Amino acid sequence: MDGEINDGGPAFPVDACYEGGVGRQMPRNEGMSLLDWFAGKALANPAIADSNLDENETALLCYSQAQAMIKVRERINASAR
Repeated sequence: MDGEINDGGPAFPVDACYEGGVGRQMPRNEGMSLLDWFAGKALANPAIADSNLDENETALLCYSQAQAMIKVRERINASAR
């Protein structure tokens, strides 16, 4: 691996679709990454949100937990194959 971080892919991808009744096609939207979604969920944890960490420490902790969740997800998916 070349040092790239696995962001888990899109959290809420939306395929190209037609906008409600006006016939205008909307492009595919990848949305936020799963890594970003997991970090946001980690931030909602009261143990993190109510900590005495500064903003940078909090962000690092949330993304660290999100990366751990991605790694566990990879292992689970690999063992299911």
